[in-house]
Amino acid sequence: MSRANSEASASEETDSFGGYPRPRFEETTRRCSSSPRKFKMNSTPPVVSKPKLHNSLVEMCVLVGVDEDTGLKIKDFSQDPAMDPFESLDEVGPVDTQVLAVITPQSAYYPQSKDIQIDPRYPVTTSGSITPTKSPKKLRRTSSRHHILRMISSNGQAIPQSINHEMVNSLPPLCFPDEAYVISQSKHRIQETIHTLVLTSMTGVRTYATCLSFHVPYSIQQSKSREPGFYDLKQGTDIYEKNVTTRWVPKCICLITQAPYFGVMKKILSSLLPDLQQSEQLLLKSLKNMLYYVAMVPMPPPGNLSVEFSINDVSIVVAPPDDTDKPVVDIALHIPFLSFSVMDTLRIVTFILMQQPIIFIASNYALLTHVMECFMVFILPFKWPFTYVPIVSTMLLDLLEAPGVFLMGCHSEHSKSVKEIKGMVVVDIDQGSIEACQSVKIPTIPKQAVSVFMENFSSVRRYMVDLLMVGRPDPTSLESANCFTDKMHRKFQLEIQNHFLEFMANLFRDIQDFISPEIQCVKKEDFVMSRPEDERYFYKKIMEQQMFKTFLDDRLDKKQDYYTRLERRTRPQSSTNIGLFSDFPRYHPSTCVQSAMAMRRKSSASTDNIKQQFTPHTHLTLPSFDLSLDEASVTGSKQLTAQVFFDKCVTELTEVLSNVRNTSIKASYLYLRGMFRIANSHFITGLEDLCNLNTVDLSIMPINFMAKVIADLPQSDVEVVKRNPFYRSKEFLSKVEQKNCMRQQRLHYKEFDMDNLPDKLDLEDFIKRIQIMEIAMDKDVIERLFKALTVGNDELLSDTFSSFVDSWKDNGTETDAIYPHLQAHLKEGEEYPIKVSGWISSGDGSGRLVLTQKRLVFLGDGNQKFHDVINLTDIKRMEKIEHFTSLKSLYVAALRIHSNKEGEKPYTVNLKSERNSWQLLITEMWNGRIVSHAQKDDQVITEAALNVMLLDAVIRSSESQNASHARHVESAAGHLSQFTHSTTKKKKSPNALKHRINPSFSEPMKSTVEAMIYIPGTSSDGSTSDDSDSCKLWCGMASGKVKIFDGRTWMQEAEFCDAKDRVCCLMSVGTGSVWAGSFDTNIYIIDVDTYTANKKICDHSDFVSDMTVTANKTVAYTCSLDGEIMIWNTITLEKVQDSIKLPECRSLTSIKWKDGKLWCCTKEAIRVIDPSTGDELKRAVYMDEKKFPVQFDCFLTYEDKLWVGCTGSNNGKLLIFNEETLEVIDTLRVSCRGISKLVAVENRIWAGSKQGKIHLFNTKTCRREEKVLEAHEDAIRSMCMAANQYILTGSGSKDGKVAMWKADFDNT
Repeated sequence: MSRANSEASASEETDSFGGYPRPRFEETTRRCSSSPRKFKMNSTPPVVSKPKLHNSLVEMCVLVGVDEDTGLKIKDFSQDPAMDPFESLDEVGPVDTQVLAVITPQSAYYPQSKDIQIDPRYPVTTSGSITPTKSPKKLRRTSSRHHILRMISSNGQAIPQSINHEMVNSLPPLCFPDEAYVISQSKHRIQETIHTLVLTSMTGVRTYATCLSFHVPYSIQQSKSREPGFYDLKQGTDIYEKNVTTRWVPKCICLITQAPYFGVMKKILSSLLPDLQQSEQLLLKSLKNMLYYVAMVPMPPPGNLSVEFSINDVSIVVAPPDDTDKPVVDIALHIPFLSFSVMDTLRIVTFILMQQPIIFIASNYALLTHVMECFMVFILPFKWPFTYVPIVSTMLLDLLEAPGVFLMGCHSEHSKSVKEIKGMVVVDIDQGSIEACQSVKIPTIPKQAVSVFMENFSSVRRYMVDLLMVGRPDPTSLESANCFTDKMHRKFQLEIQNHFLEFMANLFRDIQDFISPEIQCVKKEDFVMSRPEDERYFYKKIMEQQMFKTFLDDRLDKKQDYYTRLERRTRPQSSTNIGLFSDFPRYHPSTCVQSAMAMRRKSSASTDNIKQQFTPHTHLTLPSFDLSLDEASVTGSKQLTAQVFFDKCVTELTEVLSNVRNTSIKASYLYLRGMFRIANSHFITGLEDLCNLNTVDLSIMPINFMAKVIADLPQSDVEVVKRNPFYRSKEFLSKVEQKNCMRQQRLHYKEFDMDNLPDKLDLEDFIKRIQIMEIAMDKDVIERLFKALTVGNDELLSDTFSSFVDSWKDNGTETDAIYPHLQAHLKEGEEYPIKVSGWISSGDGSGRLVLTQKRLVFLGDGNQKFHDVINLTDIKRMEKIEHFTSLKSLYVAALRIHSNKEGEKPYTVNLKSERNSWQLLITEMWNGRIVSHAQKDDQVITEAALNVMLLDAVIRSSESQNASHARHVESAAGHLSQFTHSTTKKKKSPNALKHRINPSFSEPMKSTVEAMIYIPGTSSDGSTSDDSDSCKLWCGMASGKVKIFDGRTWMQEAEFCDAKDRVCCLMSVGTGSVWAGSFDTNIYIIDVDTYTANKKICDHSDFVSDMTVTANKTVAYTCSLDGEIMIWNTITLEKVQDSIKLPECRSLTSIKWKDGKLWCCTKEAIRVIDPSTGDELKRAVYMDEKKFPVQFDCFLTYEDKLWVGCTGSNNGKLLIFNEETLEVIDTLRVSCRGISKLVAVENRIWAGSKQGKIHLFNTKTCRREEKVLEAHEDAIRSMCMAANQYILTGSGSKDGKVAMWKADFDNT
């Protein structure tokens, strides 16, 4: 989940500086001279509300170092007390540093202060009054190694949470990783430096720190009241007094953030440079002013909106993340390439993916975090879950010898010691070198992916600003120069990210062919074996890593993230379509598919495919500050208070929102306004803003934060919330984006050890094992197989199961071995060998008979001679004979195959003991071809081929004496000879039928086709065209999926899986989106390019039953079964008016908009509604002969008539009303259980029945035509028109198919 969707400020710990409850301090006693103060809690603190921005840019500011209160203590002081080291040394230390100040938006705390630990004038309230606060725990001295180790976790996750004292205590040694030293005045003053930190808490939460280190002049005098090595410090005008030494002492300002905004923090800290040499009080004042302001700056949500603010006359832009699932990238990604070659960079990426312990070394601490964070971006979508410490301070160097997996960084002065550690990979940033221990085996990076990366990456440099400026005139202003530089820098960054992401896609694209999300299975071993031999070790090692397991979990869960979108965008056309035999078991890991995989990688090399469209950022400029905090408290000014600032931001955002049209920008504005309102305790309006994100960009909705706000609402607001429409938010939040809360149990093929099978397998266990091994997926097929093997028993013996699996594998080995000899003669992708005989003789000589999906072929002369025996469709009959052989003077079992072609001689083949089984197999495949032709369903061929292979394995396994079906082979074969024994399926379909599609193909169970729409493509001139490559058929399934098919090839192209219940209605709105209404009460707004739904309508409280849209596509009407109709602006997704509630509505099943009126179908009537008022204008009802109302199931208006499909007491009825008066014109009886769907085309009404038939009626005569089309084996549940020439019908789950009919077929 994205940063925007992260958990709300978490545990309400008493040591939390940034969350609730806010701290209140009580008076504490003065500490003794050498011991720091400790936190002390008040048992009954008063609660004071202060604004807290959830997505604040900065959580806190921490000042570390020494001052007058702490004094100066030299660590491990061992010199003669009479000697003063400051008189003889230019650099003295190391010295003990302390936390001097902790400043948050709610408090300023000085833990080492002798006077006041809590600033009573910070922060100011609206009236400028002082606000009491609670007392936190005392910060302890942090030189202890224990506290730092507590911050190093083994599971880093970028989830923002409140920051507690453990993190603060760990800062001093990390702010000065090489220890802190006092500098002599005789030496040139040390330049200020900035370095960055990544801190991981005990719970795995990562926070980010940017540190500015500097030195400040103090007068130093040995303390008379403290232990040796302790010195008193004093700052002021008297530092040059006699007997007083002036030296420069270390300090560090540390900004803590939730997200890695290292560049932004660097600019903020740089703006403080003029204030660093001020007195202690003035420096603290500057820090408070800075922190109070920047803490009110929000982090923008993912998108295209940047937040801009100014501080100390420095303009700073906070850019958003590029995607909800990607981290913020605020570092220069090209820095690693200044040290390492492209190949060495890829080697480091490989070591990280292999989870090798790696130590980065550099002479500049700032480079360590920067370079290591770059590599965290380069490995996306993988995330490093192990120990991650970019800077290891000198006192913690022994951590580098710890066992385990980690990424750490240290100073290059320790390089010699580091390189002696066994099992390490040492990356030297200064030298640009990589040294791996001899025990580390370096895998070979797949060459094809590397070559593609190298080719693409060579073009990145064209976005480098220095190169671009060579031939351009210099900008005439600083503003234009910064604008151009920022634009090119962002393009440069995006190019680098995209090329590394494409590199990952090319490495792991083909894993998708070995994943089955439906049964949560990954065929890892088959994937590795499908790779070229020199790449197998690489993939084998990758597969073993924890990072890859997380990656696989996301793919199994069909996560629609930036990786998925890029992988789909760069996928070649040949692999986006799911072909006829793409799910054919056994062949995808074999050599016949490897050529397609190589082509896929080659196709993805096109840089045109990976160009992410660059969208300039829109800037939101925040109000500026003119006064300091002290001035505000004195004058009573309201300008600087957080409450006033947030209100001002809300006002400006409200004004901007009224004019914005871009949905992405609107979403960001709504997000920020909601956060500002909640920060100011305007919970109701803030929650409404965040709730409205579901209509513009659901992906940035901070769901967990909203849930916490709702749970923590004050009791006084409960009644107000109940009266607000948003009160359903708890129900709403529970169903919005609650994806994959519980990981399904992952089962892998290797877990099924055939040597440790249970003695008996029941049907459920048998189905699971057959699916995991990908022998078959359809549960109906597997149940028939179970019956064939058990012969009437409820359980299957393990010996029988093992024999069957061995037989299945043997057939696979034989067909794989023979395929290379057939490949030149078979059409790739359409024909494979499914059965190979033993060595036999025929009229073509000795060799092997091979059965494919299309024909019988003979391979002779050592597999060198190919002879086409007969096409299966040309077989007239087969007969079993005893063929006499003169050589041995005996009869041999043979099979004689007769052709229906005139003059063609019968083909005789001596199959011996294989004759009977071959006759069964050929007969099943032969009949499968007949059924496929009759039903015009190509997928039947694949079903028949699978039956043949299952039948062959059953017959082979029956030869085992322990097989339970050994004595019942004919009965077992009968269960699997599905098409051999079929009679109805062999009937020739009417000439109207064009084609059939099975949307549930390759899934475990058939699913009802609940809804369909056909969307024509867009031609080059922008007009719609049915000849375009972009025409699509969308099918809403009872499984909750939406299947998308190519409108020309009718192959599945993609699927949408977010709905939690059946998708019962689909509607095309414009050219950019499809609305999908579901029984989970949501309406999903699916983008037609990405097939993702970042927008959702969740306002219905009952099943969504239908949708309709006005002629100009600007207003949509959606209804639910309870009779509620909602009206929406299709562009803004805002309600146009109040909902319409139909009175006494039993079940509202469908609605249609026509000529400004809304036609509504309920079970008892057709109601015509005025959509502007909700008033009922007229109603159509009908009573049967017994005066009982008939059930209305569907309707349509056509040529001034209203046609209504009904379910009567004994049969179906088609009622015809006058559209204007709603008087009954005619009643047509139909011999079926009822009419479920109606479509009108030309002069015909196509009426789909609940028995799967299509009844045709003439619109002119209002009479039924003679033709009744046998369409499906189950009820027709959906109908639509395609390309103005086809009628598409979708059926119930017993059939589960889509039939395509010619609309203008000849009815004679």
